[in-house]
Amino acid sequence: AEVPGRALDESADEKARRLSPEGGFAVDFDWFDALVYGLENKFDEAMPGFIKAAEIQPLFPTVHLWLALGYAQSGDAREARSAINNAIKASPLLTLDYLKLIFILHPDLAEHQRRVALLEPFWPVESST
Repeated sequence: AEVPGRALDESADEKARRLSPEGGFAVDFDWFDALVYGLENKFDEAMPGFIKAAEIQPLFPTVHLWLALGYAQSGDAREARSAINNAIKASPLLTLDYLKLIFILHPDLAEHQRRVALLEPFWPVESST
C-alpha cells in the first residue's frame, strides 16, 4: 500500500530506518554505510557510524579495528591505541600477525597491508609466551 508522502522507490536502507529507527537492522545499515566510507578512505564520513556501531555492539572486534584505523589516519594515537585495545578485549586471540592474514580492512592486498602497517605502531607488544 502506498504511504502518502513516501516515494514508491524507497530504498531498503530508508525502509529499515523508518521501520526501526532505534535499532534492529537499521544499526546494520549504519555499520555498512560506515564500512563503505572506510573502504573508500572517507574516514570523516565513516567515523560516526563506527562510533555508533562500537557503542551498540562493543564485543564486535572488527568495528574497533576500523575505529583504530580512522583514528590512526587522523593522527589520534591515543584513540587508535584505545580502539585496538578494545578489539583485543572483545577478541583476546586477536594478534597483529593474525590481522595481517585476514582481509577485513580492505579486499585489495596492498591496501590491506598498508592499513595494517598504519595500525602496527599502536598495537600492544605481544608476549612471546
